Amino acid sequence: MRVLLIKEDGSVGFIIDPAGLTPNGICFYNDGNPKSEGMILVTYDKGTLGRYSITDGHFLGSTEIGMVSFTYRESEFDFDNENNLLYITTTDYVDVIDTEY
Repeated sequence: MRVLLIKEDGSVGFIIDPAGLTPNGICFYNDGNPKSEGMILVTYDKGTLGRYSITDGHFLGSTEIGMVSFTYRESEFDFDNENNLLYITTTDYVDVIDTEY
């Protein structure tokens, strides 16, 4: 399974290959800084949050999160930009990630 970014005109912007992992949530993140281009966040079935460039999809890094592989529910992303926190909810888990770096 791959993640495709589709442009407004329907063409494929780029493809993210998750290297054998199964994505179960995706969102766009921008910290509100006009100089920041933002990033794409993808949660995977093995408890990983992948971070990718919003311009070309290249891999920026990953973070372990408390998701379990038998979870079939899509991840929910909630941002608290005032406190620089990202909440990721999947089934019984809520991960809180400090987005200030």
